[in-house]
Amino acid sequence: LIKITMLFFNKTLNDILWKEKLEEVAKKHTEKFTLINVLSQADASDWTGRTGRINMKLMEEIVGTKLSRPLFCICGPKPF
Repeated sequence: LIKITMLFFNKTLNDILWKEKLEEVAKKHTEKFTLINVLSQADASDWTGRTGRINMKLMEEIVGTKLSRPLFCICGPKPF
């Protein structure tokens, strides 16, 4: 069984593309697909999920350090 964890980093809650559709897929396929949204500029009153910018410490907290065959696909602007 292949398990996918999608870490979706965005600035604000309104920046999350396809939020409802991705949440629907995650609920339907809980054994295979995990969605984790992370906001860098979260409004505390609207957001209870993870916050911060992508970095190794955050990646290790979420994904761990002992993966047998990890595959990371990253997209974003050049500074990312």
